[in-house]
Formats: sequence, structure tokens, C-alpha cells
Amino acid sequence: MKTRVLVLALLVFTAASSALGQGLTVVSGTVTDAQGIVYVNGSLTVTLSLPIGTSGAILNGVQVRGVVGPVQLDSTGSFLLNLPDNTQLKCANSIGQIITCAPQTQWTFSITESPGVPPPLGTGPQSCSTTLTISGSSQSVSPQLSACPSLTRLVTGTVGPGGGGSPGVTGGSCLATTVQPGQVCAGPLQTASGVNPSFENSFTNAIATVPGANSLSITGAPIVATSTALLFHNNSLGALPSIPTGFSSILNTTQFSLFKQTLSSTATISPSVAWTGSPSGAINILSFFGGNISATAVQSVASGGGGCPEPGSQCATITMGAVNTANIVVIIGARGVGAGTTGIVAATISDNLGDTFLDLGAVLISNDVPAPQNTAHMWAIQNPTGGSPVITIDSHQSGALVNGCCEAFELSGAAPYFTGTQGPANFRRLVPTDLPLTSAILGFTRKNLAANVAVGASTVTTIDSITATVPANCISGCRARVSFAYYVAGGLDGEIWVDDGTNQWGAGNFGQPTNNFSITVGSQLSPAIYAAGTSQTFTLKAIDAGAVTVCTTFTNVGPCNTGSFVTNFPPATVPGTMQVEFVASAN
Repeated sequence: MKTRVLVLALLVFTAASSALGQGLTVVSGTVTDAQGIVYVNGSLTVTLSLPIGTSGAILNGVQVRGVVGPVQLDSTGSFLLNLPDNTQLKCANSIGQIITCAPQTQWTFSITESPGVPPPLGTGPQSCSTTLTISGSSQSVSPQLSACPSLTRLVTGTVGPGGGGSPGVTGGSCLATTVQPGQVCAGPLQTASGVNPSFENSFTNAIATVPGANSLSITGAPIVATSTALLFHNNSLGALPSIPTGFSSILNTTQFSLFKQTLSSTATISPSVAWTGSPSGAINILSFFGGNISATAVQSVASGGGGCPEPGSQCATITMGAVNTANIVVIIGARGVGAGTTGIVAATISDNLGDTFLDLGAVLISNDVPAPQNTAHMWAIQNPTGGSPVITIDSHQSGALVNGCCEAFELSGAAPYFTGTQGPANFRRLVPTDLPLTSAILGFTRKNLAANVAVGASTVTTIDSITATVPANCISGCRARVSFAYYVAGGLDGEIWVDDGTNQWGAGNFGQPTNNFSITVGSQLSPAIYAAGTSQTFTLKAIDAGAVTVCTTFTNVGPCNTGSFVTNFPPATVPGTMQVEFVASAN
């Protein structure tokens, strides 16, 4: 709703306005800086410029005022005015004659914003102006007032239509005091369940081990008023920190701490964490979620050692109990830096259920001195898929012992921070759902035949099987390409195929020997699409009119050594094999 001052601005021509008739133009506009930040409650003055040698402007026989305002912009930086149409004005010359002066007249719009945004984050008082020809029944001047001087030194960015995350995002701008490496301006992060996201934004701060300190504050602000701040702290001294003012403790130990605060406004907060002892390095990661998150965790599980999918790397594993899909899971981790390693700052995270993990921040404290150096990392799952996730943190390093690095918390009370199909853009890291692959091999499993398999005449027989978990990055599901290549001795005429327990496909020739020996090969995509995180078993089955032996290798060892085809070649070590590839596909 426009202010009363704006309404009064419509009457600047007093009672004579009615006489001006159709010569008035309704002028509207919104004043912003080049970053899209509005000049809230700024001041606007509009001045009429006349040709040299004239003494006044006349519209429909009535002299018009040459200055309108000052008028106060509203809370959105907008205004609404009635101004005489420059193309219909006449002027009085030096001897009092009424002459045509259109279109030489123009209106100059002058805006001031004072006191503006105070330094150091702001640029203080600012002003700008533009001179325009006004005509027609109505005219918007917003485009000409969209690049006024910047009001803030904060980092900004933009996202175009459809960019990042939830479908329906129409674009927008981002604003932050700092931007972490790898962050982009993107729309809200979509969730696997389709529920609007609860994660808003996150910030990081650190102080090096030398000179060190005994306290560290961090600044950030939520996007919406009803939010929860989660603050993760770690210091390289291993000292027990104090709980920041206004926060409560979810976990507070000498290894790391997780605090929370319920918020009711979008005001900036600057919590400070203090600790006693020698000055040391420290790391804070501050993140904001919609809703009121409880300080009592539903469950918390510390990490232990675990197998690593990456050969030679060091991993940590967290095995959680059943997680409620309405909750969030927050994972915090801290690790010292050893020789030639970077702790967990470059670690990646995944689970066996296909959940999408948010990277809330990663920090490395480094110095050119032989002092304790720490790394910290924080992740979250919003709207988890449910079930009991087994979480793997991969350091991608051979010398980084990370088994006890981390702890996971299931937290209740988080809620979407916006409604509808569109949400505000913000700085964050991209996740696989932002850039879904249309076609790629996302997972691979191979298995050699362990022993010869005898297939009785006219008997359906299992040759081999592979059980594999569909990769987490199969965002929209994956098809499975099952391939096989086996040596076959004997047989008359048969068939081999793939069975996943529901579907059968990939039928191929089997047991049609030349000199009592043959090779059967096949490869085909599954008719079904399998959801990320699900376990699937693929079985090769065969039947033949006669007795057949499926051989482990091409060898001269019976019974896979019959027929002149085999005996004319030396022994070979190429194994009979089966493999499964999970393939992302757009259809």
C-alpha cells in the first residue's frame, strides 16, 4: 500500500489538475541499485526542464508546476505520480507569447537514499538521477532507475529462469556477506520426496592457529523469520567451548560442538564461541533451516572405520537407525591435518539409500608453522528417503585416518521455508539434482564365474547372479545393462536370459556348439528403471535341449576340453564373466 505522502503527490497540481485533463501521464517506478537492492524509503524529486528562452510550461491553458516532491519512496522503493505529458506542453516565451515547446521539455528524476546502509558493509548515503521524456496515458521508469549506485558491499549474484533446484524457479538474485568456494547463486534445492526444502543458507568463518584466539564469532542471517540457526564449532586446542548467548547445546565436547537457536526474524545474528587455554585456531559453520529444530536429537551416531569404494582411500562409516522422512540429518566432522593430507576438507559423503547430501561448508586451518592444523566439514540431508542409512565419508586420501572424524544427528522440527512451487534464490553448492545426467554409466559391478556350471537337459538352471545397490546419483532412477560372455561345452539348442525377479530380458543363443564347443555372449538394457539406493539382484538363467557345461575359462581341462576347436588352441586365462552397469537415461 502506498504511503499518504505518495497520495498527496498526486495532488501537486492543486485544483488546477482537473483542468489539465488528458494531458497527464501516470508515472510509476521502482528504484534499485545495480545489484537489485531497492532504495527503501528513499526521497524522490522530479524537476521539469524547459527550452532556453522560455519562462514556464502550460498544459491545456494552465501553467504547471516545475517541481514535484520531495516524495518518499515506499518500503519496496516504489512510487506513483501524475506528470504532465512532455509532448503536449506549451511554453511562454520572453514576451509572453504561448509557443509550442514540445518535445524539448523533459522531467529529471532525482533520488537520494540517506543515511543508506552504514559502512563497512554498506556504502552510506547515495543518490542518482535520470532525465526522461514522459508521454502517454501511463509510463514505467523502473528500467531507467535500476542501476543506481550500490547500497552495499555484500556479494551478490543472479540465477536465470529455471536455474537450480526446484522446478518453477523463475530466477532471482542472491546476497551474502561472503561466498564459499564452489557456491553459486541458485534456486532452492529440490528434495527426493517433492516436499519443499528446509535448508536456507550457510556461512563459514575461521581463525588460524597462529596467532590464534580464545573466541570466534560468525555472522549470518536467515532468509525467513521462522528459522533455526545451527552452529558447528571446532577449535584446534581441543578445549570445551562455552555455549553462545541465546543458543542451546545439541552436542558440546572437546572434539566438536553443535548448538542451535530458534529465530523469529530475518535480522543478522553474530554468535560468538569462546574457550579457555592457549590461543588456538578455530572453525565455525553457521547454517539456517526453516522451522523450529529441537535441541534434543532423535538419534546421534558417531563414525567408525569402514570399507572404501575408492581403492587406497580412507573412509569413515556411520550406521544409523531408521530415520523419519519428516526430519533432517546433520553430519559434522573435524580432523587434524597430517603430513601430505588435508583432513576431511575435500571429503565427499553418500549413503546406501540414495539420499542427496547438502554441503554446508568445509574449512581448512593452515599455517606455515608446525602447529596444530584442523579441518571441519558439515553436511545435511533434508527430507531423507527413510530407512536406516549407512553413511560413508570418503577422504579421497590414503594417509588421512578419518574413521572417528564425524557424528550424525537426526533432528526433528525442521520445516519448509517457503510455500508454493517457487522459492528465493540463494548462494549454495550444486548437487547432482541440479544437473541430472541424461545418459551416463553411474555404477559398475563385474563378476567372474567361480566354477563350471552343469545345465541338465531341458532344465532351467542359474548360471550366476549379481546383487548391487543402485547408485545414489541415479537421481531419476537408472536402467541396468547386464552383459555376459561364457564358454559352453556340449548342448544342442538353448537359450540364456536375464531375470531380476520381476522382468526377463536379453534372450540369447545358448548351447549351439561347433565341434562340441561354443561361446555365448549378450548385453541389453533392462526394461525397468530402478530407484537410487535400492538393492537389485540380476540372475542369468539358461535352458538347453541337451546337457551343457558352462566353463569358467577357455581351457584344456575337462569337461571344457572337448572338440577339435578347443584342442587346436593353447590354454587361455580369459575368464567367463558377467557384469552390471547402471545407466542414467532420460527415458
